[in-house]
Amino acid sequence: MADNVQDYIENGMYGPKELNPAEKKKYLGTYRERVIVALDKSEVLAKKMLPELEQKIIAYKDSKLLLNGALGYSMLRPYIQIAERTKHEFSIVSRGEDDTDIYLVLADTKEVNIPDIHLHEEQKEVEKKEKRSLLDKIKEILN
Repeated sequence: MADNVQDYIENGMYGPKELNPAEKKKYLGTYRERVIVALDKSEVLAKKMLPELEQKIIAYKDSKLLLNGALGYSMLRPYIQIAERTKHEFSIVSRGEDDTDIYLVLADTKEVNIPDIHLHEEQKEVEKKEKRSLLDKIKEILN
Protein backbone atom coordinates (compact mmCIF):
# COMPACT_ATOMS: atom_id res chain seq x y z
CA MET A 1 0.00 0.00 0.00
CA ALA A 2 2.92 2.33 0.68
CA ASP A 3 3.99 2.03 -2.98
CA ASN A 4 0.50 3.01 -4.14
CA VAL A 5 0.53 6.09 -1.90
CA GLN A 6 4.01 7.03 -3.12
CA ASP A 7 2.91 6.58 -6.77
CA TYR A 8 -0.19 8.68 -6.08
CA ILE A 9 1.90 11.49 -4.55
CA GLU A 10 4.46 11.41 -7.38
CA ASN A 11 1.67 11.41 -9.96
CA GLY A 12 0.15 14.48 -8.31
CA MET A 13 3.48 16.30 -8.09
CA TYR A 14 5.06 15.42 -11.44
CA GLY A 15 2.17 14.19 -13.58
CA PRO A 16 1.69 10.71 -14.95
CA LYS A 17 4.78 8.66 -15.83
CA GLU A 18 5.67 8.74 -19.52
CA LEU A 19 6.92 5.89 -21.63
CA ASN A 20 10.28 6.64 -23.27
CA PRO A 21 10.56 10.33 -22.30
CA ALA A 22 14.01 10.63 -23.93
CA GLU A 23 12.61 9.36 -27.22
CA LYS A 24 9.72 11.81 -27.08
CA LYS A 25 12.14 14.62 -26.26
CA LYS A 26 14.34 13.74 -29.23
CA TYR A 27 11.47 13.51 -31.72
CA LEU A 28 9.76 16.77 -30.68
CA GLY A 29 7.10 15.17 -28.51
CA THR A 30 6.28 12.01 -30.45
CA TYR A 31 7.49 8.42 -30.48
CA ARG A 32 10.02 7.13 -33.03
CA GLU A 33 7.51 4.54 -34.30
CA ARG A 34 5.24 7.38 -35.54
CA VAL A 35 7.96 9.33 -37.34
CA ILE A 36 7.72 9.49 -41.13
CA VAL A 37 10.50 12.06 -41.70
CA ALA A 38 13.06 13.62 -39.36
CA LEU A 39 15.51 16.35 -40.37
CA ASP A 40 18.45 17.69 -38.40
CA LYS A 41 19.36 21.37 -38.10
CA SER A 42 21.65 21.50 -41.14
CA GLU A 43 19.04 19.81 -43.34
CA VAL A 44 16.32 22.23 -42.22
CA LEU A 45 18.57 25.26 -42.78
CA ALA A 46 19.68 24.01 -46.23
CA LYS A 47 16.04 23.76 -47.40
CA LYS A 48 17.05 21.23 -50.08
CA MET A 49 14.47 18.68 -48.99
CA LEU A 50 11.37 20.86 -49.41
CA PRO A 51 9.94 19.06 -52.50
CA GLU A 52 10.49 15.61 -50.98
CA LEU A 53 8.97 16.73 -47.69
CA GLU A 54 5.92 18.14 -49.45
CA GLN A 55 5.41 14.80 -51.21
CA LYS A 56 5.50 13.01 -47.85
CA ILE A 57 3.05 15.51 -46.33
CA ILE A 58 0.63 14.92 -49.18
CA ALA A 59 1.05 11.14 -48.95
CA TYR A 60 0.42 11.04 -45.17
CA LYS A 61 -2.70 13.16 -44.75
CA ASP A 62 -3.20 12.25 -41.05
CA SER A 63 0.32 13.31 -40.10
CA LYS A 64 1.44 16.45 -38.28
CA LEU A 65 4.48 18.59 -38.99
CA LEU A 66 6.48 19.38 -35.84
CA LEU A 67 9.04 22.17 -36.03
CA ASN A 68 11.72 22.86 -33.44
CA GLY A 69 11.17 26.34 -32.01
CA ALA A 70 14.89 26.69 -31.27
CA LEU A 71 15.14 27.99 -34.84
CA GLY A 72 13.72 31.39 -35.62
CA TYR A 73 10.44 31.86 -37.41
CA SER A 74 12.18 33.08 -40.57
CA MET A 75 14.10 29.78 -40.79
CA LEU A 76 10.93 27.76 -40.31
CA ARG A 77 8.79 29.86 -42.67
CA PRO A 78 9.30 27.70 -45.83
CA TYR A 79 8.08 24.64 -43.91
CA ILE A 80 5.12 26.53 -42.47
CA GLN A 81 4.25 27.68 -46.00
CA ILE A 82 4.17 24.06 -47.19
CA ALA A 83 1.86 23.16 -44.31
CA GLU A 84 -0.41 26.11 -45.06
CA ARG A 85 -0.45 25.41 -48.81
CA THR A 86 -1.35 21.75 -48.27
CA LYS A 87 -3.76 22.63 -45.42
CA HIS A 88 -1.73 20.42 -43.13
CA GLU A 89 -1.54 20.59 -39.35
CA PHE A 90 1.75 21.84 -37.86
CA SER A 91 3.14 22.89 -34.48
CA ILE A 92 6.19 24.77 -33.35
CA VAL A 93 7.61 22.87 -30.39
CA SER A 94 9.74 24.61 -27.76
CA ARG A 95 13.05 22.84 -27.33
CA GLY A 96 16.45 23.95 -26.14
CA GLU A 97 19.49 23.70 -28.39
CA ASP A 98 20.85 20.72 -26.44
CA ASP A 99 17.55 18.85 -26.07
CA THR A 100 17.64 17.26 -29.52
CA ASP A 101 19.48 17.30 -32.83
CA ILE A 102 16.16 16.93 -34.67
CA TYR A 103 14.60 20.16 -35.95
CA LEU A 104 11.72 18.88 -38.08
CA VAL A 105 9.51 15.82 -37.66
CA LEU A 106 6.63 14.65 -39.80
CA ALA A 107 4.74 12.25 -37.53
CA ASP A 108 1.65 10.15 -38.06
CA THR A 109 -1.09 9.79 -35.48
CA LYS A 110 -0.48 6.05 -35.41
CA GLU A 111 2.48 3.70 -35.56
CA VAL A 112 4.12 3.53 -39.03
CA ASN A 113 7.57 2.05 -38.19
CA ILE A 114 9.45 3.45 -41.18
CA PRO A 115 13.03 2.15 -40.95
CA ASP A 116 14.75 5.11 -42.66
CA ILE A 117 13.18 8.39 -41.59
CA HIS A 118 15.73 10.70 -43.20
CA LEU A 119 15.43 12.23 -46.64
CA HIS A 120 18.71 11.70 -48.45
CA GLU A 121 20.56 13.94 -50.85
CA GLU A 122 22.63 10.96 -52.00
CA GLN A 123 19.73 9.94 -54.21
CA LYS A 124 20.18 13.18 -56.15
CA GLU A 125 23.95 12.59 -56.35
CA VAL A 126 23.37 9.11 -57.82
CA GLU A 127 21.05 10.62 -60.44
CA LYS A 128 23.72 13.19 -61.33
CA LYS A 129 26.36 10.47 -61.72
CA GLU A 130 24.06 8.50 -64.01
CA LYS A 131 23.71 11.56 -66.29
CA ARG A 132 27.46 11.88 -66.87
CA SER A 133 28.84 11.85 -70.37
CA LEU A 134 30.90 9.01 -71.80
CA LEU A 135 34.01 11.21 -71.62
CA ASP A 136 33.43 11.83 -67.87
CA LYS A 137 33.11 8.10 -67.28
CA ILE A 138 36.35 7.37 -69.17
CA LYS A 139 38.18 10.06 -67.19
CA GLU A 140 36.97 8.51 -63.94
CA ILE A 141 38.19 5.06 -64.97
CA LEU A 142 41.63 6.38 -65.97
CA ASN A 143 42.12 8.29 -62.72
